[in-house]
Amino acid sequence: MVKYIIETLKQNCLPFIENLKECKKGSLLIRAICDIEGDKRNKYNVKTNFSINEFDHTPELRSRIPRGMPVEIHLALNDKFIKQFGWKVRNGIFCYGVDGTFYIEDVNKWGTNYLVFPIGEFKFVYSPDDYDLTESAKKDDFSVENVKYIDDNLCKAINLRDKSKVKSNEIIIKADSYFLINLKYANDIIEMIWGK
Repeated sequence: MVKYIIETLKQNCLPFIENLKECKKGSLLIRAICDIEGDKRNKYNVKTNFSINEFDHTPELRSRIPRGMPVEIHLALNDKFIKQFGWKVRNGIFCYGVDGTFYIEDVNKWGTNYLVFPIGEFKFVYSPDDYDLTESAKKDDFSVENVKYIDDNLCKAINLRDKSKVKSNEIIIKADSYFLINLKYANDIIEMIWGK
């Protein structure tokens, strides 16, 4: 299975892998997925070890309804992000950067953590200021105009951690599809990217 995963990633995820090679060893993305069979949040049909998710081809994900953010703020942010980046960022693939620890406080509440590898070309954005925009939107002084997202330096985005070292800013990916990989293969993938 490891050899198959490594070869598949090399063949399908080269732009992402090339970006990661510039980062500190172990810098990867994770995504928590609700993979409990029968749970209404389980839209992904995640296999235990390795799966592909056709993201933008699913109409309900293209018009994502946020879980914790008021819809009017979600829509206003997407309008802002379309003007700034050319895509609906709040409808993207929500990930978090890890640096080899593979533990992020609060991410586990969404489900099981998997490594994320966008297939083919991809885009990303992140906020250097907000750990979680949904939480920030709940503050009384929140303003859509003051939200700052940037779309350069993936390494900085992945390794941007708060002082407690257990939180990571959300990184939102735009890709037509992506692989989810069980964390038990992380060391093999790290070796593939950065060597021993």
